[in-house]
Amino acid sequence: IRELKLEAPGSEMTFNGSAFNVIPVLFADSANTQRAELEFAAELQAEELDIDELLALSPYAEEKQEADSKQEVDSIKSAQIVTRERLTSYLKGTFDARVEHFNYGKIEGETFSGQLKFDNNELLIRGSTYAMQGVIQLDGQLFFEQQPRLEAKLVCEEIDVAEFFRQSNNFGQNVLTSANVTGKLNTKMIIDAHWDEQGNFLDDRLHVLAGIGINDGTLQDFQLLESFSTFVKMQDLENIQFVNMKNFLEVRNRTLFI
Repeated sequence: IRELKLEAPGSEMTFNGSAFNVIPVLFADSANTQRAELEFAAELQAEELDIDELLALSPYAEEKQEADSKQEVDSIKSAQIVTRERLTSYLKGTFDARVEHFNYGKIEGETFSGQLKFDNNELLIRGSTYAMQGVIQLDGQLFFEQQPRLEAKLVCEEIDVAEFFRQSNNFGQNVLTSANVTGKLNTKMIIDAHWDEQGNFLDDRLHVLAGIGINDGTLQDFQLLESFSTFVKMQDLENIQFVNMKNFLEVRNRTLFI
């Protein structure tokens, strides 16, 4: 494949690369008794990548609009997951990727450079990007199972902490939010995320461990500090400024532990 250009709403991509065993994979039976694998090595370059729009173009999105009931929608989702799990089981190879600008939900990034590696229903993601006014390095593993899951290590440097919480939907909790904190964030983080059989994100199974440092920041209107009002004036607790704050955070079962 040379200079294969694809366009979709909000996305422009160019592919270069080679694939092997295409015909055995196309004619493989549903159980893949011959253990056919589509081996490939490719490069992906994109000026714009709108992941939300790409997902909206999937056959599932169209079938979902036509479905009349929740039961029907769940059935379509389950069928799509089975199909995806079967297709990804054939993939074995790497994409060297460079994306100038991308977005997924509230998350926006620039100049992503890294590698996507498929191997036996697993996708390894390694790369770095500029986002939230800083640098993010990602080393993750996505498992295409009946209940998909993601295990990832995240290193952030000089990130705008308020944007970090806002674009991450406050990690599914409302104790410490983007409205409560400002400053520059440096963190090392481990993320364990899960989806159900229908592809719905499971907030209650999200597990995050993080060692963080925030420089030149503020804590404002943070209700957790009200318990100290017996010892310190409440007015002094409403807007706390600090040069450097270090802490450990854990998000588990929709609860933030500090």
